[in-house]
Amino acid sequence: MGTGWGRNPDGGRRRAFGARPRGIATAALAGLLLWASPAAAQAPAARVALVVGEASYRAGPRPAAADDAGLVAEVLAGAGFAVTAARDLDGEGLRRAVRDFLDRAGTAGPDGIAIVYLAGRAIQADGETVVVPVDARLRRPSDIPLETLRLADLTHALAALPIQARVVILDGAYAGGPAGSAPGLGLAEAEQGELVAANAAPGTVAPEGKGGYGLYAGALAAALQQGGVPIGDVFARLRVAVNQASGGTVVPWCSDRLTRGFTLFDRAASAPAAASLQIPLAALAARPLRDFPPDQAYDVAVARDTPAAYAEFVSAFPGDALARRASLFLARRREVQAWRAAAAAGAPPAFWTYLGRYPDGPHAPDARRRLGRLSAAAVPPAGFVPLALDAPPPGRAELALLRAGDAALAGLPPPPAPPSFLLAPATAPVPRRLEAPTAPGLLPLPVPAPVPHVR
Repeated sequence: MGTGWGRNPDGGRRRAFGARPRGIATAALAGLLLWASPAAAQAPAARVALVVGEASYRAGPRPAAADDAGLVAEVLAGAGFAVTAARDLDGEGLRRAVRDFLDRAGTAGPDGIAIVYLAGRAIQADGETVVVPVDARLRRPSDIPLETLRLADLTHALAALPIQARVVILDGAYAGGPAGSAPGLGLAEAEQGELVAANAAPGTVAPEGKGGYGLYAGALAAALQQGGVPIGDVFARLRVAVNQASGGTVVPWCSDRLTRGFTLFDRAASAPAAASLQIPLAALAARPLRDFPPDQAYDVAVARDTPAAYAEFVSAFPGDALARRASLFLARRREVQAWRAAAAAGAPPAFWTYLGRYPDGPHAPDARRRLGRLSAAAVPPAGFVPLALDAPPPGRAELALLRAGDAALAGLPPPPAPPSFLLAPATAPVPRRLEAPTAPGLLPLPVPAPVPHVR
C-alpha cells in the first residue's frame, strides 16, 4: 500500500488520502485514516466517514472526482470525523471498502454519526441507483447488476446500524450510462434515521466539471462549513446554492428521514450577523409561497423540492418567467414518481399505465423490457383501465416540457440570487488550491485553510 503526505498549517506532516492502486484500480480497500485533528479528539460522539473518488474509468475518466473527494474528506476531518478515503477502487475493492466501513461504523455507539461520500459515476437500472466502479464494463443493461454496487444495499445496511445518524452523499449523476438506460439516477429514498443526497434530481444529469472542483462538491464543502446549521437545512440550502450557480438547470436531490439532527460545526461568537438571520426551513415550510415575492418564492420552492411546492409556485405565479422552470421540475418529478410506482408494482398493468402516459418517456425502454421479462403483450388488452400510480397523468404541456428537457429553459433569465434569510454568504475558503499528491492513486489534497466563524 502506497502512502503519501500533505502538510499541516503548522508545517507538520499528515497522511494524504488514498493509496497506490494495483493496475487500474485497487483490488482492496486502500484508504488511510485521516490525521487526528483537535476537533476529532474533542468530539462528543464517534464520527466516522468513508470518502471515495472514482476517477480513472476506462470508458472516460472523471478527474474532478478525485479532487472533489479530497476536498470533502478535508472538510469532514476538520469537523472531527475519522475519515477513511480511497481512490479508483475496482468492484471488489469498492465492496470491501463498504463492508469494512460498515463494521467500523457499527461500533461507533448510539451517538455515532456515519457519512459516506462517493464521487464518480452512478446510473440507474430499472429505476434503481447504482454506483459504477472504475473497472466496470457496461456494454448492455444486463451488465449493470453484475458490475455495479446498488445504492439501496448500502443505505439498507447503514439503516441497520445502532447509531444516531447516517448520511450518504452520491456525487455521480453525470451522463454516460449504457444505451437504453434512463438518464441520471433513480428516485433514492432514505430509510428511517438516514439522509440520502445526490448532486442532481432523479432522472437528470449534472454538467461535468472543467477542472478543479465540481460545482456540487465545491458548494457542498462551503455548505457543510456553515456553523450551527442543522444537517437537513445544510442540504436544502445547498440545493438553492447549486441551482443558482448552475443558472437554474441543476437541482440536487435530498431525502431526509433523520430522527436526530446534528451539526458539523458549531457557530462561533465571531460569526457575521447575516448567518444568524437565516430562517429555519421548518418555519419557511409553513408559509404559503404567495406570501413571498416571486423570486424569493422560487428559492423557497427549490429548498422544499417537492411536487407540491413546485405546483404551488406555478399556481401562485403563472405569468412569471420562473414558472417555466418550476413547471419543468414538476414534470420531471411526476414522471419519476410514476415510474417508481410502476416498478414497485412490477406487474403488466403498471407498465401499461406508465407507457400510456409516457410512450416516449425516459423510462419507456425500462417498461418495455419489464413487459418482455414477464412475457406480457406490449400493449394492454381492450377495456384496460389505467392504474392511479403515484402522480396525476401529464397534460400536453407537461409532456412537451419533458420532451424538450433543458432546452425548455433556453432564453429564460437565470434565477436571482437567493435571499439572505435562506442562504447566507459563504464564509468557507472554497475552492482551495490543490496540493499535488506525492504518489499515484492518492486523492489530491486541498491546501489546509482555517474555516472562519466556526468552532
